[in-house]
Parts: sequence; structure tokens; C-alpha cells
Amino acid sequence: MRRRIVGLFVLLLFISSIGSTAALAAPLSLTVGMSVSAVNEADLNAAGYQFIDDTDPDIVYGWPYSLENRQASEQAYGGGTLSAFGQVSASFTYEFTGTFLAVAFAENYWASEIIITIDGAECGSATPHNPNAPKEAPGDSKIIFIKDDLPEGEHLLTVSHKTAYTSGDENIKADGNAYYDNDAFFDCLIVENQNRVIPDEVTVNTKMNYYSDEMLADWGLKAIRNDDPAIQYAWPYDLGIRVSCPGAYSENAISNVGQVSASFSYDFEGTYLAAAFGEVYYACTIIITIDGEKVGEITPHTAVKTEDGSVPSQSKVVFVKDDLAEGKHTVTITHEVAYTTGEDNIREDGNAYYDNYALFDCFIVEADSNQTEPEITPAPENTPGSGDNIPVTGDKTSFAAAFCIIAAAAAAIFAVIKRKSEE
Repeated sequence: MRRRIVGLFVLLLFISSIGSTAALAAPLSLTVGMSVSAVNEADLNAAGYQFIDDTDPDIVYGWPYSLENRQASEQAYGGGTLSAFGQVSASFTYEFTGTFLAVAFAENYWASEIIITIDGAECGSATPHNPNAPKEAPGDSKIIFIKDDLPEGEHLLTVSHKTAYTSGDENIKADGNAYYDNDAFFDCLIVENQNRVIPDEVTVNTKMNYYSDEMLADWGLKAIRNDDPAIQYAWPYDLGIRVSCPGAYSENAISNVGQVSASFSYDFEGTYLAAAFGEVYYACTIIITIDGEKVGEITPHTAVKTEDGSVPSQSKVVFVKDDLAEGKHTVTITHEVAYTTGEDNIREDGNAYYDNYALFDCFIVEADSNQTEPEITPAPENTPGSGDNIPVTGDKTSFAAAFCIIAAAAAAIFAVIKRKSEE
């Protein structure tokens, strides 16, 4: 009998393992060359995998990739693809966890070669050329790369490009130059479900888009946008000079336009202050002073060079201080030239400016804690003939009197009922 029970138990374990293996193996039915539109997203999610759209804020793009260059396509996941028109220097990175990765690009006529690098090692390449596809627009979106044997843990994907010569055309543009096959239309990634850990506090080096207003409110905090009128900017900070910044709380960042003499200040109250800036290639050093005392020095540099190195790749929390004295404070932000990149950063005027850019997103401070309690409005006073109306006020004496009256009335009614029952 015991052997039968053990055998049945082993059989159940075997059946369950088959079921779980089949579920995890479902995305392995994906193949290179498969159209993205043929992938059933519900089945993908049920198997523990997910699409990462080209608009996902965790993807960090290098110029000339830009969300403003997105082209609509019914065949693409999310309804569009991100274009790197004729710029093979374009690249992007994405951090993910798990053992599986698939990359999808739209086919096109002048398709550049797509280079896939994972954790610093080149893993493959593909050229999504189709002689029948549009020349400067996305065609069918297809999976061009699959890797299903990555080690468990965190990984860094880097996608870059090379000029291809597949079409055999010179691709001569309006400037008279031949560019050959140099276009790319990125659609999406497929990875294991990225179970992002929900933060329980604001921490340095986390992306600002991880924090919602509701989360901050639960922690007794609130974000202050960079266009808040209480922030006092000194030239050349200018609210009119705003730069698109992925994941920014303020939707975009305000730029010091490479002038380290720029500064700004903000008066706040409470024991807490955090600041978020856009990471940028030519990042200057940001000096944070509170009430005249230097409390922080940060250089929000990123290795991803967007456009000319002055455009932010994403907004991150760069500073947190939670032990300030109670009361009012003034934070002042100033800048210094940094030399992190080791480059001269020569601009149109021929001068070298080194690392001198700052892109401010927002502050985080304590939510208003000194709000007055709402007043209780007294009901109208008793009028003749309304003796059964009990006024409701904030006066403790009135409540006590009302309670006594109600208690006495209840006692009298109870006594009458008891007497009737004894008769």
C-alpha cells in the first residue's frame, strides 16, 4: 500500500513537471523570421513572458533614435516602430533579467545590419532587408534574433548598427552622397516577465518614473515639477529651454544649456529633500547646498551618448537627504565643469567645454503637514417648536448635555416598558 502511495505521488510530480515545462517552453516556439503580428500576446503572458515595446521608458536610446521619430505600422507591436533614419551610429540599451531574449525589427529595403550584444559580448547580427519592402518606411515587423540559453540573472542588451550592402543600391540622398543600406526600424523585445520590485522608499540611482504620485503620498512626500513658480532660476536656466527626457516627472527637463554659471534655488519645509536630474553624456558636476552647507556633489553621467551629448537619456534620483532639522530650508543648486568623459566637447564656436550640461527634472519634499483641521460648522440654533432638535457643534459641553438627555429618555422608556410587562 505504501509503495502505491509513493508511486502515485511520484507520478503526480512528473505530470506537474511536464505541465510547467510546457508552459515555460511556449516562447521557444518563436522562430527567427516570424511576424510579430502572429505572436499571441495572451499566450505569451500566460507562459511567463512579455513584450517590451519600443516606447518602454526602461529602454535607453542613443541619438539619433528618438521617440519623436516613431513611424506608424499596423504590423508592429504597439502600432509603430522607432526609426534610426540613415544613422548607423544609433544605438540603444536595455537591462533585463532571465534566460530568454527575442529582438524584432521591421523589414525595409535599405536595411542596416543590426548588431546584438549581451553583457558586452556580441551574440549575433541580422539585416532585415526585403526587396519588396518600402524604402524609407517600415514593412512587416519580424523577429530577427532569439537567444534562449542565457544564464539566470540580470543582463544588459546593447543594439547597434552597421552599414549593409544587401540591396546593391547606392542609396544616394539629396546631398549627393551614397549611404547604401543604413535604415533601421526597431519594433520590440520579448523577455521573461520583468517583475519589477516595487520600491518602498525613494533611493538614489533609481529611475524617477518608478515613483507615482500615489506612492509618494503614501510616504508623506510630493514631487515638485521643474516649472513650479517657487523655484528661482538664474540665467541661463530658462523655462523656455526644455529638453525631452524619458521618464521625467516633469515630462521634460530644463537645461542649463552648457553654462556651469547657471544656478537655481527653492525654499521648502520639512526634514526631507530628494532631487532628480536627467542623465547625460557631457554631464557637469552638480553641487547641492542646503542652508549654506554643501550636502551633495553628483555627476549624472551616462555612457550612452544621445545626439551631441547634451540630451538626457533618462531621469534618475541623484540625491536624497532625510535627516534635516525641522523647519524651513533653502536648497541651492550650482554647477562645476566635470571631466568624466575625457573628451574636449568642442562646440560650434570651436571652443572646448568639456562636461558642462545639467538637465533638472524635479525635487521631492515632504507633503504639507501643517494643514489646518477642517472646521465643524454648527447647525442652526433651536427655534420655538423644535425642541427635539439637538444642535451639533464642536463644543464638548453640548455633546455631553445631548448625551445625558438621550440617556435619560432611554431610561424612562425602559422603565415604562418594564412596568407594563409586570402588570
